[in-house]
Amino acid sequence: MNPANNSQDINFIPQEIVERRVEIKTRAANNKFSIGVSLVALAITGTAFYYNYNLQSQIKTIDAEITASQAKVDSLQEFGKHGYKLGLRLQNAKTIVNNRANYSYVLDELRARTPSTVIVSNYAVSGGGISLDATTKFGYPTIADFQESLIAQVNEIDRKNLFSDVRLLNADFNKADGTVSFSLQFNLTDEIKKEQN
Repeated sequence: MNPANNSQDINFIPQEIVERRVEIKTRAANNKFSIGVSLVALAITGTAFYYNYNLQSQIKTIDAEITASQAKVDSLQEFGKHGYKLGLRLQNAKTIVNNRANYSYVLDELRARTPSTVIVSNYAVSGGGISLDATTKFGYPTIADFQESLIAQVNEIDRKNLFSDVRLLNADFNKADGTVSFSLQFNLTDEIKKEQN
């Protein structure tokens, strides 16, 4: 072997310098690795921070929307209560209007059956019953005829009996003017009560 050709065996650099170069290279590699890991960790942390910040912003926006929606619901809740009350009142008004139409029909029929010799001063309608106060100058037979006409007469339009259980509550003769004041009470027939309900 030629010693001049074997350059690998001859090393003129002291061992300390070689070790120092290896150490520098190792440190540089470690530094590069540490910087790379730090950059990756920083990127992950930054991404997590951005995601968290974005999520918190969305949560605050949604909370604000929920609060606004709750305020709308609260304001509409009062409106709903009033709407419900108005609905009940409307239903009651419809019932009253429908019943008035039926009672109007009944009172019209009652007026038609009242003899011309009887003057009715007051009608009262309650719970399927009617009471009236009246006077007549023609005595007690007129009252009896009036009672009979309420029971016996059949409505000419519907051919239905409207009144039942006609009772004389009181009758007072006034000597001064010769009139008889009386009160009658009677019920609507079951057939008419069913129509009203």
